[in-house]
Amino acid sequence: MSIFEFVDDIEETYKELIEKAKDENESELNKLREEEEYNLTQTLDEKRNYVERILEDLKSTINGKIKNFKKQIDKEIENTKKDYEINKVQIIKRVLKDIGVVF
Repeated sequence: MSIFEFVDDIEETYKELIEKAKDENESELNKLREEEEYNLTQTLDEKRNYVERILEDLKSTINGKIKNFKKQIDKEIENTKKDYEINKVQIIKRVLKDIGVVF
C-alpha cells in the first residue's frame, strides 16, 4: 500500500467519522427539539388551564355580585313603590283637606 492510498484511506475514514458525527448531532438536536416542544406545550397547557380556572373564578364572583346587586335593586324598587303609594295617599288626603273636602 502506497502512502497515497494510506492518506486516501485516512481521508475517507475522516469523512465517514464527520458524517457519522453530523448524523448523531442532528439526531440528538432533533430529539432535544422535540423534548423542548413537548415541554413548551406542557407549560402552555398548564398556563392555559390556570388562566381558565382564574376566569371561571372571576365569572362566578362577578355573577354572584350581579345577583346581589339585582336583589338590592329589586328591593329598592319595592321600597320606592311602597313609599310612593304611602306618599300618594297622604298627598291626596292633604289636597282634599286643603280644598275642604272631608270624608
